[in-house]
Amino acid sequence: GLTQSAAGVYGEKRFGLQHLNVFTAAFGLVTSSGTFGVNAGFFGFSQQNQTQLSVSYGRKIAKVVDVGASFYYLQLSQAGMYGSASAITGSVGLLMHVGNRVQVGANAYNPFGSSWNNKKEEFIPSRYSFGMGMDVSDNIFIGTEIIKEENLPVDVQAGIHYSFLP
Repeated sequence: GLTQSAAGVYGEKRFGLQHLNVFTAAFGLVTSSGTFGVNAGFFGFSQQNQTQLSVSYGRKIAKVVDVGASFYYLQLSQAGMYGSASAITGSVGLLMHVGNRVQVGANAYNPFGSSWNNKKEEFIPSRYSFGMGMDVSDNIFIGTEIIKEENLPVDVQAGIHYSFLP
């Protein structure tokens, strides 16, 4: 986890196309009562884009258990007759450290069933995930995740992360 406060910014023009702009900025503040985070993201261009703002908080509640929660403001904008839509939602998560090298976690995104502009027919899908991973060495992490998103079949993802530098 984050051991000191940090900030970062990122920008990208995918494939050199202005329509696929991606910009994001994040800040994490470590305090004695937990870690606070703020994130802002933008995807698209002036005629069609998505914006996300979030505020997060996480903390260790026991030697082997971490919890966190995030609140999101989401906005979709399209020029012309389509206009824009916005929503507020959140997520909660739990991470358990099993021994020194194994982690098990769960996350619920939009468990409240938020929808765009409070219209229930334009819903934001809820997503639930469960994952586990292991630090095989100081440089190698392997993990897998099971994801169930509303109205979609179960998805299983697995990966290996190799760190070239400490």
